[in-house]
Amino acid sequence: MALVQVHQDLIIDTEELRTFIREAKLVTYASDKENPLVTRQESPLSTIIRYKRADARSHWSYSDEYKGSYAASGEEVVWFDDIPVWSMAYYGGMISDNWGSREFAKKTFCFLKEALRHVSEDHPYRGPSLYKGEDPGIFYHNEWKGNITKFHGKEWIIYRSIIFEQRYIGGLIAHQF
Repeated sequence: MALVQVHQDLIIDTEELRTFIREAKLVTYASDKENPLVTRQESPLSTIIRYKRADARSHWSYSDEYKGSYAASGEEVVWFDDIPVWSMAYYGGMISDNWGSREFAKKTFCFLKEALRHVSEDHPYRGPSLYKGEDPGIFYHNEWKGNITKFHGKEWIIYRSIIFEQRYIGGLIAHQF
């Protein structure tokens, strides 16, 4: 257990934070199932996904807001009550040669979600360091540096060549106290 003060009235346990981030990721974007605890707000140009635990005693909530499709920019934020305590920004997507192919993009993003469902318990930023799909020749790779308090990384999908690439950065949010 590692306790960190992020606000004058708030000390969080980074192990509890790590567990919640992984839980939230598994039931939001990466999930292929409906969940009554997850809300989606979509427009043609952006999507916001929110999750809050059902337990009334839980103070944790999560949001993922992104804009774009073939290439996207977004931010995930974890809140404790009404205080943002962790965030991760990301940018990337399909390699531009593939932007016009909706069917190929659909298959790529389905594979990405499949890989993200194998998110690491210790480093729940994106997917595992390596994931191989059922279709031979398609691979997901993820490299990161740092820990839950401060990190950055890059993920990519290879199918004959790199077809998807994304970078991310994040960590704890500390408020003035």
